[in-house]
Amino acid sequence: MLIEVPLPNPCYEVHKVEKGKIYLKRKAQICPQVIVYKRLNLKEGEYKILIDGKVWKVLKVKPKNTP
Repeated sequence: MLIEVPLPNPCYEVHKVEKGKIYLKRKAQICPQVIVYKRLNLKEGEYKILIDGKVWKVLKVKPKNTP
């Protein structure tokens, strides 16, 4: 499924996705403080979004017709 994954601001990019974890990597030091989204193809399940090894957010991916 193509899912929009939140990133804390434009300074971050997705480094890798493995075993239910989405690792973010800082690519710049000075950025506006707005949440941005990156589209990723993810399977159904729960993903922890990590920054510097710490959980920033938990994302639950489920089919669109599931409440």
